[in-house]
Formats: sequence, structure tokens, C-alpha cells
Amino acid sequence: VSDNQQSYVSCKEGALRTVPADKAPAAASKPYKYTSKCFKQEQLDVTNNGTVVSVTATAVPINKAGRTLKGFSTKAGGLMFTKGPKGGCKDASDRPTDGCPYADFTMYKNYYGDMDYADKMVLAAINAKSTGFTGKGNMNFAGKADVLRKEVIKKGTAY
Repeated sequence: VSDNQQSYVSCKEGALRTVPADKAPAAASKPYKYTSKCFKQEQLDVTNNGTVVSVTATAVPINKAGRTLKGFSTKAGGLMFTKGPKGGCKDASDRPTDGCPYADFTMYKNYYGDMDYADKMVLAAINAKSTGFTGKGNMNFAGKADVLRKEVIKKGTAY
């Protein structure tokens, strides 16, 4: 175990991209799949009420839920803004009592001009490009320091 966040993760899967053929093998600090030590051929001992059961995984974990940080942003419009036929948010419960559209989401959507503003912000920081917002607050990360871009990525994915 390491206190260095760049190297303490030995398994990353989920919705990450596969390492391009022209890149060196993925390091734990890169935004690619990193399947070293992902339980494959590793024995796991599970204890339940004093009984130990040994399990050997035969493959790396698969993201069956299909949830990603990107999805939280790109689906936010239907979950928090666009009304459905019953008066609630169309991709959520569609109950009229749920308070659709959400006031906080509406404030950010109105400012940036886009329902997927967080996705655009994070991708622009990752790719060192412009956000291309249709409203206010457009940001251009071309030529900006990595430390600034990393902070935007962290904040954009956390909030």
C-alpha cells in the first residue's frame, strides 16, 4: 500500500478506455484500464459467521451496472430538468411532487447553457481544449498548466 495517489491503485476498470496500441503500458496514474491485480487467479478468503470460504476469481471484474461519472452528467437533463408526462423529471420517477426541474441544476444549466456542462468541462480539461459552452463561463484549457487542469477535473467529477 502506498500513500502516493499516483501509484496506490493496482486495478482500474469500469468505463475507462483501453490503452491505445501506440502508448506504453498503462500506469495507475493514467486514464486507461489498468487490470493488474484485479483479482484474476487470486484466492480470496471470505469469512461468514466463523466459516472461511475460499474463492478464486477466474476473470477481472466487469462494470455490469454501466454507471460512469460521464453518465451522471450526460443524463442529468432528463433526471433533473426535463419534465415528463406526469409533471416530474422524465428520466427519474416522473412524480409531480419531486420538484422538477431541480433549482440547483437549473441555475448551472442556465449559466453554462448546456445540460451536460460538467461533462464538457471535465473533457475540455482532460484534452486541453475549450469547453464550448453555449452560455456563459466558457473555459479554454489549451496551454494551461497540468496542475490547473487536474484540479478542474477533480472538482468537475466530484461536484
